[in-house]
Amino acid sequence: MNWSEIRSSHYYRIVLIIMALLALALLFYLGSRRFLDPQILYFDDFIEYWTAGRLNLTQGNPYNPIQIEALQVQLGRLEWVPLMMWNPPWTLALVMPFALLDYAIGRMAWLLLSLAILCFVADWLWRFYGGAPERRWVAWVIACTFGPALQVLKFGQIAPLMLLGLTLFLSLTERDRWFGAGMAAALWLIKPQLLYLVGLVLVFWIIQQRRYALLLGGALALGAALAIAWVSNPSVLQQYLVAVLAYPPSEWVSPTLGSILRQAFGSEHFWLQFVPMVFGGSWGIWYWLRHGAAWRWREHLPLLVLVSMATSAYGWNFDQVISLLALFPAVMSLLRACSSWKKWLFLSLYLVANALIIFTSFEQSWYWWVAPGFLCWWLAIRYAFPQVTALSGLLARKECL
Repeated sequence: MNWSEIRSSHYYRIVLIIMALLALALLFYLGSRRFLDPQILYFDDFIEYWTAGRLNLTQGNPYNPIQIEALQVQLGRLEWVPLMMWNPPWTLALVMPFALLDYAIGRMAWLLLSLAILCFVADWLWRFYGGAPERRWVAWVIACTFGPALQVLKFGQIAPLMLLGLTLFLSLTERDRWFGAGMAAALWLIKPQLLYLVGLVLVFWIIQQRRYALLLGGALALGAALAIAWVSNPSVLQQYLVAVLAYPPSEWVSPTLGSILRQAFGSEHFWLQFVPMVFGGSWGIWYWLRHGAAWRWREHLPLLVLVSMATSAYGWNFDQVISLLALFPAVMSLLRACSSWKKWLFLSLYLVANALIIFTSFEQSWYWWVAPGFLCWWLAIRYAFPQVTALSGLLARKECL
C-alpha cells in the first residue's frame, strides 16, 4: 500500500482524530496547570468573568466586591483588590457556562474560543475583501500577530465576542438577514461604550430603512441573555445598579483621550472622561447626514468602528482587537498595492506600532495613542492609495497582486 492509499484510508482518518483529541487533552492539562499559577492569576482578567459567573450561578452577588474578593483569593490570586466585572448583566449569560467548569478548564476553553474567533474572523474578512482562498493562511498570520489580539489572548478578555458580533452583522446585512444581524449586534452591548457610534448610526439607519426586524432580533437576543442571568439570580439588575452608583470605575485610568484630559485638568473631574464621546457623537451625526442617503455598511462601518474606539470614554489596549475589522482591509490594500516607498512606510509603521504594544510594558495611560494612531494610519492609507479600493470592499482594481 502506497502513501496516497494510506492517507485516503478510513483507519488513517481515525488515527488522526485520536491523535488530535490526545493533543487537545494534553494541551488542556498543561494549560490548566499553568493558569493556576498565582503570578498568572494576578494579570489574568478572565478571573473577573469566572467569579462573576460563578457567583451568579450560586445566587451570590456578581457585582459585590467583598464576595468577588473572597472567591478570587480562594482561587489563589495574591492581589487583595477584587477584579470586578463591570459589564452589564446580560454579559453573564455568556460567561456562566465557563463558570460551570473548574477555573483552569474554563480558562483554557475561553482561550481556545477566543483563538477560534480570531481565526474565523480573519478567514472571513480575507475572503470578503477578495483575498485568494489558497492564501488564507496570510489572514491568520495577520490576525495572530496583531498586538491587541495577542494581548486579548494573554489576558483572557471578552472583546473577541464583540469582534465576532461585528463580523456576523456585516455578513448578515450583506445577505439581507436582518433578524440575524440584530442578534449579532446585541454582542456589541458587552462593552457598549466601545462601539457607541456604530450603535447610534444603526438606530438612524433602522428608522430610515424601516428594518425593524433587525431591532427585534437585537431585543430578543438581549432579552434572552438577560433572562438567563435573571433566572439564576433574580436580583442581578438591582445588584448591578447598586454597584454602578456606589463604586463606579472612576479611579481606573484607561489609555483614552478622556483620561489624558483628566490627567491634565484634574482626575477629580470625572466628566472629562466623556468629553471625547461628545465630539465623536457630533462627528457621527455629521457623517450620517453626509452619507446616510447612500449608506453601505461594508463601506462605512470600518471608519465608524475606528472613530468610536478612538473617542470611547473607557477602553484598554486589548479592546483594540475590535479594530481588526477595519484594519484588516487596510493591510490587504497595502499587500495588493504596487511597491513604493509609501507602501513600505505604512507597513513599517504598522509593524512598529504592534511591536510597541507587544514588547513594551509602560503604564497603561501611556498607550493612549493606540486607538487614535490606528485611526490616523487608516485614514492616511485611504488618502495615499485611492486606486486600491479594498477599504470600501469593492475591489474594482487589483493592480499588483
